[in-house]
Amino acid sequence: MTYRIYARWPEGKVSDKTTTESRSVADFAWAELSKKRWKENNRPEGLTFTFREGDKKKPVQIDYVNFTS
Repeated sequence: MTYRIYARWPEGKVSDKTTTESRSVADFAWAELSKKRWKENNRPEGLTFTFREGDKKKPVQIDYVNFTS
């Protein structure tokens, strides 16, 4: 399994991704990113935590934080 944690920005852009095969590393990275306090004028649209199993093409969402609503 491959885990990915990243921020989603306007216009479909994404931040650099934390990518790991370790669930504990992924959980730690997600907790750290989720704790971050964003300035109103410099905030992503959302935060994404996904995993992909083996050769499957579509990732499965574990968690998402939406800042647009």
